[in-house]
Amino acid sequence: MLDLAQNSLAAGATCLTLSICLDRVGDALTIRLADDGRGMDSETCANVLDPFFTTRTTRRVGLGLPLAAMTAERTGGRLLLSSAPGEGTTVEIEYRLSHWDCPPEGDVAEMLRVLVGGLGETRLIFSYECDGRLFSLDTQQLVAELGEVAWLADPQVLAWLADYVRDGLEKVRNAP
Repeated sequence: MLDLAQNSLAAGATCLTLSICLDRVGDALTIRLADDGRGMDSETCANVLDPFFTTRTTRRVGLGLPLAAMTAERTGGRLLLSSAPGEGTTVEIEYRLSHWDCPPEGDVAEMLRVLVGGLGETRLIFSYECDGRLFSLDTQQLVAELGEVAWLADPQVLAWLADYVRDGLEKVRNAP
């Protein structure tokens, strides 16, 4: 998720929408990241799943999307990509939860702490849905509510954010 979000930021996104949907009954974990960055033309979209294709000049391979697609397909899932120049990019990855190759969810709160710490002025709209229960977070609303301490990259704010997210996720995961 961090790699995809960093790609969005490098593409000039001013708003990222990240959603994670855990559907235990439907046996699916879906991760969706949409941005309003530069977007990609159809030729680039056709090539981004090739690990030896990258638009970066700092390295000669681009493994994020190819590995995500391979892992999703191994679990019986899929990766969907849509993009257009000037309109941004959306990546949706679906995994079958019951498949032994399904990657662990990891520490979502820590991932968000790191991501928010590097957003700068970019807005993040985050949602986590578990079996129909929802936790959400919008950095624009956080800034409005925090007022004087609206510097989201402040270590104390980021520590609070991680705890807040952990508590929120715990509630939606374990609700009756």
